Amino acid sequence: MLRRALLVSGVLLSGSFGFAGIAGANTATVPFSGTVNAACTFTPSATPGTLNPVGTSLTPNSISGTVAVPMVCNGSRTVTAGTITPTGTTPTTDITTTATVGAGSTAGTTNNAAVTATDTQVTVGLTAAKGTGVLPAGTYTYDVNVTATP
Repeated sequence: MLRRALLVSGVLLSGSFGFAGIAGANTATVPFSGTVNAACTFTPSATPGTLNPVGTSLTPNSISGTVAVPMVCNGSRTVTAGTITPTGTTPTTDITTTATVGAGSTAGTTNNAAVTATDTQVTVGLTAAKGTGVLPAGTYTYDVNVTATP
């Protein structure tokens, strides 16, 4: 009887080790998401644009110039030349100003240009013109607001 009890005990004991549950690995998928909006960063040139007389040097009817504005974009945007603000002692009577934007190093013909992530600059142009007659003598300085929008 003792032998039988020892045998049963031994079988039960070895069975508990042999069939012990093995810890299984559990896995889970953890999602992440985020959005990066297209944007541009402008780095205004250290050298401002220069306005040069158009027409004869003694009787110009307008002054015009362009400047390259370095930028970095991470997607497609529309760059627009907006508000033109005369600064300093700029003559303003009967003077019309027009700003243009061109993608890359090309001067634009309108006030906006489509740019992509591969463009590294826009060319901003400004023209100040007298409606009739010649521009009055003076120093002409302007600030042009440039904006990138979707």
